[in-house]
Order: sequence, then structure tokens, then C-alpha cells
Amino acid sequence: MKTQISLMELFAGGGTLGFSLVRGLSEACDVSQISANEIEPRYVRHWASLHPTGDTFCGGVAKFHPSELSRPTQGVTILAAGIPCTGASSAGISKNALSRAEDHLTAGHLFIPTLLYVRRHRPRVVVFENVPNYAKTASATVVREALATAGYSFTEYVLNAFAEFDTPTERKRWVLIATLESSFQWNYSATPHDREIGAYLDPEGVDSDIESPEQVAAHDRYLARKQAEGCGWRKVVLQRGDRRTPTFVRTYHKKHAVGPWVRSGDRYRHLRPREIARLHGFPESFTLPDGKVSAIEILGQGVCYNPFFALGKALGEWIAAGRPNSAQLGQAVLF
Repeated sequence: MKTQISLMELFAGGGTLGFSLVRGLSEACDVSQISANEIEPRYVRHWASLHPTGDTFCGGVAKFHPSELSRPTQGVTILAAGIPCTGASSAGISKNALSRAEDHLTAGHLFIPTLLYVRRHRPRVVVFENVPNYAKTASATVVREALATAGYSFTEYVLNAFAEFDTPTERKRWVLIATLESSFQWNYSATPHDREIGAYLDPEGVDSDIESPEQVAAHDRYLARKQAEGCGWRKVVLQRGDRRTPTFVRTYHKKHAVGPWVRSGDRYRHLRPREIARLHGFPESFTLPDGKVSAIEILGQGVCYNPFFALGKALGEWIAAGRPNSAQLGQAVLF
């Protein structure tokens, strides 16, 4: 009989992190996603449609008392939390003129209710993910100290989807894996991506969404004006023979002049949500919402599939091998 695992996700977004981890965990264990917290109602509705038996908590995590959020009573408990990176990412720091991540008005404090949840419920495994810059913040320092005080061991990695996990998109994420009872160590072999991105794109043909000559000219004028102002922006037009793509941002649906675009004949077009999902490594079974805006937002602020599938698989094998030892479980720490 497989080990039972229940996964709870904070800041679930469209479920990219949970989906990837569960697929990997399921290689060795029997996994269910029991609940998710998310502030955006559109994403909550999408998550609920994918997990009809799971509990959803719509609203900022800080508005819930830790005891209100769902907690499983059986099996190995895993908490996954992609604490919003708005204050730690390079774009967020520049856009909001921040001197430190904690200064961000809506995201800077969110590590606090996350730690309160951990201290209240003591999940057996905790997976935090964020941009690499987050590892250097005061928030991350507090997270490490709080976890150690609560009896957790933890390891940290910076995962490079392109260079290490055979994914055509250039995207790096910091992860911290905290465990009770014994320490989880992950030794993985890097597999760089080295295939043409054309394999991930829709077949060539008549493109209804190709940019008109007037739109192309408008993009070029805008970029020329920004470059004259000292901005280092440049247009990125991908060819099917290229082997990597840059990061797709959450607002990619707004058709930024820089792109990335994909070449179509003598012009170019925007990449479609399903193409971006493939470029992020997701299988066709990963369900996207019907609306283009929501689909691109979910992908743009989510994780790539392959690194977190691999992490989930390693965690599942570690748990199935008998670690953590259930006989050593501690009691919840209450405030």
C-alpha cells in the first residue's frame, strides 16, 4: 500500500506548483490536494474546478487565522507555498522603488502568516519557492530562524529550468524544503535543454493573431522612444530553430513591444497560452482556464513543471522509504 500524502497550498495561483509537485509525488505515493488559499477569485474558481473535493479559501492569507485553514488529519502533510515575489523580484524592486522586499505594501509581510500556519499545524514537509533574490532578504532569514526554532531541518536550492531540467524557458527559482524528524537531501543530475523550440509551438499556417504591418511599426516607434530615454529594452523575436526563450511575465497578454514574439513568415505573432505551457514543460493534461488573460497570468507568475516534478518525485521516494518517521512526530506549537 502506498504512503498517503495530503498537500495544502498557500498562494496557489492557478495551481502550477501544486500540479507539478503532485505529479512527482504520485510516482511513489498516493497524493491528494486537499485545499488551497488564493486571493484572486478567478484563480480560486479554476482551482476548485480541478479539485472538486478540495477546500478553497479565497482571500489574503493574513485575513485567516491559521486554525481556519484546512489541515488533514491522516497521512503525511505537505505545505507548499510560493510566497508572492513582488517585492523581491528585480522587476518588482525597480517598479516599486523598493530598498528591501519587506517594504512592499501588499506582499512584504506575507511570510509572517505563512510561518504562523507552519507553527500552528506543523506539516511534515514544507516547500517554499520564490525568485532567487528572495534568499538574500530579511524575510528569508526570519523564515530560516523560525523553522529551526520549530524543530525543522531544511535545505535550499536554486533550480534553473533551462540549464538543469531540460526546459526551453530560462527561469530560475529558489526553493527551501523543510522537514521534521530527519533532513531531506536532494542530489540531482543536471540535464540542459538542447532542442529547437519549434517542437513546442503550434504548426505553422495561417495565423489569425499575426501582427499587422501597422502594429509592427507602432511597436518599433515605441521601442525607439524608450531607448532614446535610456531604457535598455529590445525586441525579442523568436525563431522556431531557437533553443531557449526568455521568461514570460504575468502581463504578457498586454502585448509588450519587447515580446517575446515568434516569427511567422515576414512578420510575427504573440505566443498562445498552450504554447507557453509547453515551453514551461507542462504536459497537455495541465488544464488552463478558458480566458487568455487568466491563462497567461497563471503561467507568467507560476513555476516551470520539470524542476518541481523532479523535486516532488525525490520527496515522494524519500517519504516512501520511511522518512520522516511517524513515531517521532511532535505536537502542534500554539501561540
